[in-house]
Amino acid sequence: MQTVATDRKAVLRAVEAVEVAATALDATDAVCFTGHGPEARTSHRKAQPLEGAVAGRLRALTGFLAAYRSALTSLTAASVAVDGPARAALLRVVTNGSREAVAVEAFRVRANGVWPQYVALDGFESLWITRAVTPWYRSPEEGSAAYQVMVEDQRPALAAARTRLGEAVSSVEGPIRAQSATLAAADSALAAVRARGTSGGK
Repeated sequence: MQTVATDRKAVLRAVEAVEVAATALDATDAVCFTGHGPEARTSHRKAQPLEGAVAGRLRALTGFLAAYRSALTSLTAASVAVDGPARAALLRVVTNGSREAVAVEAFRVRANGVWPQYVALDGFESLWITRAVTPWYRSPEEGSAAYQVMVEDQRPALAAARTRLGEAVSSVEGPIRAQSATLAAADSALAAVRARGTSGGK
């Protein structure tokens, strides 16, 4: 169980990294639209390293998923060490974990497909912020208008990317919640087995 939990944590951190980076870039995008360069720069300084880590996280996710699936397979074999409700709980961990892994793999594929749009957004934000704090623009209103023109052609593709990523996040949330509950139930079942063993040894 410990190996399953550890490998699962690596999987979920990779998923979270994509969500957090996308949210941060979208937040910076909104600030850029206000035309306020210093505020946008502050927001972007938080978003940029998050965005820079996503490509590596997505590449690593394939390996994380492989390790997670391997741990689930090993748990199937190890489940014979207990019986009754405890074994049933462990096998549910394997079943729901496998479903979760399938959902996360689908998320990985979708995220890889849309992430170039977020990389492009990061580039536009960087360019506009550099100009805005120079200051290139005479007022926030002028800066806002300039940003709108700068990103206008990318807007349809970015909107589609946001929708697809949102759908990917939604599709993985259910399996993640289900597996979290299953793991908690398995921990309780195993704790009951250990308690009985301790009582029997006294």
